[in-house]
Amino acid sequence: MPPEPIQVAWLLGTDLRPYRIPFLARLAERQDIELTLCFGGAKPGLGAPTRPPSVPDPRIRVRPVINRYWPHGKHRVAWQSGALSMLTGDFDVLVLPEIVHNLTVWSIVALRRIFGKRIVLFGFGYRPPPATFLARVREKARHLLISRADAIISYTERGREACLAAGVDGSRLFVSQNTLDTEYLRDLARNVRPDDLNEIRDRLSLTRHVLIYVGRLVPEKRVNVLVDAVVGLHRQGITCSLLVIGDGPERQSLEKRAAGLDDIHFLGAIYDDELLARYFLLSDMLVIPGGIGLTCVHGFSHGVPSITTSDTSVVQSPEYAYLEDGENCVIVDRPDPSAYAEVLKRLIDHPQELDTLRAGAARSAEQLTMAEMVEQYTAAISFAAGHPQS
Repeated sequence: MPPEPIQVAWLLGTDLRPYRIPFLARLAERQDIELTLCFGGAKPGLGAPTRPPSVPDPRIRVRPVINRYWPHGKHRVAWQSGALSMLTGDFDVLVLPEIVHNLTVWSIVALRRIFGKRIVLFGFGYRPPPATFLARVREKARHLLISRADAIISYTERGREACLAAGVDGSRLFVSQNTLDTEYLRDLARNVRPDDLNEIRDRLSLTRHVLIYVGRLVPEKRVNVLVDAVVGLHRQGITCSLLVIGDGPERQSLEKRAAGLDDIHFLGAIYDDELLARYFLLSDMLVIPGGIGLTCVHGFSHGVPSITTSDTSVVQSPEYAYLEDGENCVIVDRPDPSAYAEVLKRLIDHPQELDTLRAGAARSAEQLTMAEMVEQYTAAISFAAGHPQS
């Protein structure tokens, strides 16, 4: 007789993001865990979908929670309801976001032994080196938090290394290789018809060389740098089209910045993977001068290399670790329009270099699989529950 599945409650740090849906669909297929998902709503004005995505499988139970945000903390959650129901519920393992600004996380960690719960933290596993007194305090608090966890799932190997350096036992550390469903995205690309691409190319009057940006239109993405770089190229007589996919508070100012240049197209937020695949397949490069995040993996899945800024100049998320300069991307030293224009001109003038990067991007997609991410997640839960996998 198979063992009873481990009962898991997973508290999401904010809302349910669309990129989590394929991961949840895979988790629902597992026979060794039963998942209850706890999440609230997004903070308005951050470019989130107007309607939250639905959980993909009825085998995953949902518990809505209320998110309360810090007044001056951008999208940082201060408190979430539901801590008591997670602690008193019939759960073996509680998965919490690895963040220190969420008071609900601290309350659950403080009370977990009273209620006999095991804790898994899921997140970056690291933060940038603290440069201020407040940042040093936060980092000490984070070390205290991770020391209390039964297991930690970090997005990338960098997070694991940071936890080891903080004194965490390596047996408690798991690396999810946070990713999108690259197999699904690559299949979408194979099914795109040439006529679909030609329709978009004709409708937008695209030039031979096409750049794409996908993401929220917020200051930390530095989209203004990209727009200015494209404007600068056009002044030099180098024509290229730019597809800007996304929405957010900076859209109006960016459209004014690009006024008079018909080759820059603001297409709004698009969450349809099939439509996004068409735009990626029309593009030569994914260009995000600010934090690139998981969008680089989306580009990899369609053989599109990334252009972004070094993490010494802008804040980058863990997925930056997937970028290899000269292999699947080009890393620009600083978020400066002239520096970006120089790189873009070089790649336009040297198609062989661009072909090398495209091949490297496709190889990277093959190495980042949703199956491995699910395996690492469930291995951490099994370890925390006292049933380590062989």
